[in-house]
Amino acid sequence: MEVVGDRETNWKGYLNVDSFEDYCDEKLGISLKTGYSLISDYSKLLSEKPEYKSNKKLIPPPETKVRILGNKKLKALKKDSPDKCKEIKEMIFNPNYSRRETEAKLEEFHDNLIHDEKVIEEDIIEYDPLKEKVRQYWKGKEDAILGTIRENNQSKFSGLLNGLYDLGQKENSTRVESTEIKRIVITNTAKDSAYAEGVINRARKLNRKVEISHTGTGNNDTDILAFPSQLQGQENYWYMKETLYVRERKSSFIETFPSPGDIVENLNTALKLGFHCRSTCQYCYQQTSRGGTQEVFSNIKNVTDELKYERIVQTATLTVWSMISHLQKKIYVKIPRNLSETSNKFREKVVKSEISNDDSMMELLSKGSEGILSDCNVDFTKIELKKLLPNIPKFYKKNKKVPLWLWVSEYSDILAIEPIAKQMEFILSELLLKFPEVNFMVATKSVDECFLEHDGQDRIMLNMNLSPEEVINKYEPGTSPLDKRLDLVKRLQNKGGYILRLSFEPMIYFEGWEEAYKSLVETVSKSIDLASIPAIVLGSIRLRSGLKNRIIRNYPWTDLFADESVLVKATKEDKRGRYTEEIRIAQYQLMIDELKKHTKAEIILGAEYPEMWDWVGLDKEKFMSDKVYQYEQ
Repeated sequence: MEVVGDRETNWKGYLNVDSFEDYCDEKLGISLKTGYSLISDYSKLLSEKPEYKSNKKLIPPPETKVRILGNKKLKALKKDSPDKCKEIKEMIFNPNYSRRETEAKLEEFHDNLIHDEKVIEEDIIEYDPLKEKVRQYWKGKEDAILGTIRENNQSKFSGLLNGLYDLGQKENSTRVESTEIKRIVITNTAKDSAYAEGVINRARKLNRKVEISHTGTGNNDTDILAFPSQLQGQENYWYMKETLYVRERKSSFIETFPSPGDIVENLNTALKLGFHCRSTCQYCYQQTSRGGTQEVFSNIKNVTDELKYERIVQTATLTVWSMISHLQKKIYVKIPRNLSETSNKFREKVVKSEISNDDSMMELLSKGSEGILSDCNVDFTKIELKKLLPNIPKFYKKNKKVPLWLWVSEYSDILAIEPIAKQMEFILSELLLKFPEVNFMVATKSVDECFLEHDGQDRIMLNMNLSPEEVINKYEPGTSPLDKRLDLVKRLQNKGGYILRLSFEPMIYFEGWEEAYKSLVETVSKSIDLASIPAIVLGSIRLRSGLKNRIIRNYPWTDLFADESVLVKATKEDKRGRYTEEIRIAQYQLMIDELKKHTKAEIILGAEYPEMWDWVGLDKEKFMSDKVYQYEQ
């Protein structure tokens, strides 16, 4: 821009933004002030061209170790015990000591000091997006630091140089983010609820310094869920990960999921007990969601008002699916278009009218069939509809045999905050007992002991997500390690009462992925009884519109997109970017071959093309055969 000029047309032509301010916000995820600060610091380095000459063999410590220099406990130590402070500093810059050893020694020295505990508080390191930007900039640019530093400034520059060197260290390029809940925000609609009080008490037991704040009410009696005004873009995302909002839910707790894209998927009914979670999986599609806050709901018990009608709602939804299938004389491998919206209308009407018996529901379907089918954009003649109507009781009776499963993890890994929110505890201790026809599915990358304290009655399906350790460490920080995930599955196998399913998704493509996933299957087979697992899901990374840019904004150090050639853009029909078909076929086929050595479990592809099932030898029609009654050719 210095060469071509700072004009709007140039910003638009070169970077697809209107100004430097937009570039900072949309491309970098930082504030305008931070952007100008970066320019100023960079210009200063270029003009002064400093060079640190005293010790060119200096091996810098990792950035997480250098942060100890800013710890308040070390500052207190410097004041009351300079020798101990010096010893800690020597450990920081000595590669023979790890960060944990250094922090432990600092704790030991600090505990020996006589201080008022209320005055000395543990240093809390907030996420600094600028630091990550500098990290990325300085990779491989260590030699750019030239010039001379005065002798009396060498010690100060040593710390700067160590930090800059660390930013360029390849092995430290992946940041493990803190996913601790640091603040609880109680909205106006939840302020007097017992649930909110319980959340606060449990959060304080886990972190005595958790911040508690309250918000006001906006227009139409809505809760104010705004982020602090000084935060922008990426900063909002990390603030959200550390903040839990407690509010009253105004809309339905249950919804029929639309299954977007050109995929194979049975009816998915979501139980929305929360939104977002504290885990920091780089590929998570929730980064593009409209609701930008991590939420739980104070009126969670109101879900019982909807659950008592859900059996009828599901049967009616599947019956409409049957009607569409028979009118069109075809088998659908996912919910027909617009049926999810129709199902949600059913649910609202059924709950409001308190329709609680099958005869009333079938009468509603018969009388309203023309409008219902029109809402689903189904082409039919009145003669065809007249012939179809007598079959509604048959369709209804067939679909009533399909078990009712509610998916509680579509919008949040609820186990990630179970110690605070107790949502799974609510399902296990109350909903499971009150609604014997309802089954619950929970997918997770987190481990919690709540399952071991209850009988799942074979009506709770735990879908444990598994990835190689290198994928967990790099792309799923904040989630439970592989050994703990497998240990929970093993203990539940021994306990009984739970349906256990494994999910290997999304499979990530990287150098050495074949051996990593082969090793993963071998580890799984040695850790649990793989032969007793009834079903296994395989899936690939899926990029909805805008997700790639949001991932780069929130995780600027990610290498998920280092090789653009392995990705294909979303098609109009599928609406999801994915790895190439060749890569996905190779990954699925490898997993199928490796898994078949240990188990006869049903293998399912998660949200994949119908053709992909055929290409890897899986039967999509068989998978769908017991999910809904359809046209028989």
